Amino acid sequence: MGFNKSEIRDNISNGLKWNVVGQVGRYLLQLFFGLTIARILGPEDYGIVGMVLSITAISSVFIEGGFNSSIIQSKKIDELDLNTIMISNLAIGAFFTVLFFLSSKLISEFYEDTRLNSIVKVLAFVYIIQSVSVSHRAYLARNFSFKKLTLIELSGLVISGTIGLVLATKGYNYWSLVFRTLIAQFIITILLILMSEWKMKIVFSLSVFKKHWKYSSKLLFANLIDQFSRKLDDIIVGKLYSARVLGMFSTSRHYAFLGVNLSSLIIKKTFFPLFSKLQDQEDDFNKLFHRLLEIILFIFLPLFTILIVHSGILIYTVLGEKWTDMSVFFRLFCISGIIYIINQYLSFIINSKGKPKYNLKFQIVGNSIKFILIISLLVFKYLPVLIFIYIYICFLLFGVIYRIKVINKIGLNICIGKFLYSNANTLAVYSSFFLLNLLIDIFLSNLYSKYLFILLSIFYFVFISYLTKNPTLFFLINYIRKRIHNES
Repeated sequence: MGFNKSEIRDNISNGLKWNVVGQVGRYLLQLFFGLTIARILGPEDYGIVGMVLSITAISSVFIEGGFNSSIIQSKKIDELDLNTIMISNLAIGAFFTVLFFLSSKLISEFYEDTRLNSIVKVLAFVYIIQSVSVSHRAYLARNFSFKKLTLIELSGLVISGTIGLVLATKGYNYWSLVFRTLIAQFIITILLILMSEWKMKIVFSLSVFKKHWKYSSKLLFANLIDQFSRKLDDIIVGKLYSARVLGMFSTSRHYAFLGVNLSSLIIKKTFFPLFSKLQDQEDDFNKLFHRLLEIILFIFLPLFTILIVHSGILIYTVLGEKWTDMSVFFRLFCISGIIYIINQYLSFIINSKGKPKYNLKFQIVGNSIKFILIISLLVFKYLPVLIFIYIYICFLLFGVIYRIKVINKIGLNICIGKFLYSNANTLAVYSSFFLLNLLIDIFLSNLYSKYLFILLSIFYFVFISYLTKNPTLFFLINYIRKRIHNES
C-alpha cells in the first residue's frame, strides 16, 4: 500500500522539525561542553581516553547489530520482534562488559600505560547499559516520536556535560571525560525506557531473530568493518606515537565531522523511514533523493571552505594555544568530511532500498585494500601520522564512485555531468566564495578583521545565490516561510 502525499509531508515536516531541534541542540551542547572542557584539559587527556575507546568502541557496532535499522525498515513489527531484539542486544552488551572488564590489564599493557587499567573497567559498563536502549530508540523512531527522542537525548547531554565540566574544573582531568560518557549513556537509557509506550518483556523467538538477522547481518558486518577501519588508525597512532598526538588526531577528526555527523543523523533519522516507505514509488523516491543531495552540497561546500581555509585562527580562538598544532589534522579531516557526507548519503539510500549487501561488499573490498596498505607501510617503517588521513580520503572517493554505480544499477539515475550542469550556478558562486576566503586568509592578519570578512563572505554567498535565483536557496526559503506560516 502506498504512502499518500499528505502523510509524507506531515511525517517529513514533523520529523525534520524535531530532528533539527534535537541534532542542532546536541551539536551546540557538544560544542559548548566539549570546547569548554578541552580548554581546561589538554590533548593528552583526550588521547588517554581515546586509546581505550579505539579498542572498546567497536562493541557498540555489535550491540546495534543493524537491528535498529531493521526495526525501522520492516513493513510490519510487533512486540515479539522488539523483545527478541532487546534480549539479543542485552546478551551481547553483557558479554562485552565482562570481556573488557577482564581484559583491562591487557589493554593497558598494549599501550604501556597503567592508567588505562581502571579507565577500561569503568567504561566497560557503558555497553550493557547501551544494549537496553536499542529497541526503545528504534521503536520511537519507527513511530516518528522524534520529539521524545530529542528531549531524551538533550537531557542526557545536559546532565552528563555539566557533571563532566564540574569534574574537569575540580582537577579530575581525563576522568571527567570517562564519567561524562558513562553518565550520558545511563541517563538516556533510563529516559528511553520511561518514555516509550512499549514495555519490554523477557520473550525471545528464534524465528523472529533469524528474520531480522537476514537484513541486519549485512549492516552489522558493513558497520563492523567500517568501525574497525576507522579505529585501526587510532590504535596505531596511539601505539606508535603518544597520547598527545592521538588526542590532537582524534579531536580534530571529531570536530571536523561534528557538523557532518549532525546532518547525517538528521537525514537518516528523518528520511530513512520515509525512503523505506517510498522504495516502491520510484518518482517520489527520485525527486526526494536529488533534492536532498542538492541541499547537502549547497550547505556543506561553503561551510567546509571556511573551516579548511581558516583552520588555524579558528582553533587558536576556540581551543587555545595548546591545541594549535592540530590545525593540519583538522584541515585534512575537513576535506575528507565533504566526501564523507556524500558517501553516507549514498550509503543510506542503498540501505533504504533494502540492498545493504552492496555496502557490505564495498566495506570488505575497500577496507581490505586500506588494511593491506597500512600494514605494508608498517612493515617498511614508513607511517607518518598524516598518511592515515590521505588513505582515508582516497578510500572515501572510491566509495562515492562505487555507490553511484550501485544506485544506478538498482533503479535510480545519477549522471554526474547532468547533475553538475543543472547546478552550474551553485558551483560558480561557490568557486568565487572559495577564492574570496583564500584572499581573506592571505592578506588579512588582524584576527578581528578576518572574522568580520568571513561573515561578509557568507553574506556574499547567500546574496549572490539569491540574485542568480538558485533553486536550492529558494526551496529552503519557501520551506521556512511555510513552516512559520503553519506555526502561526
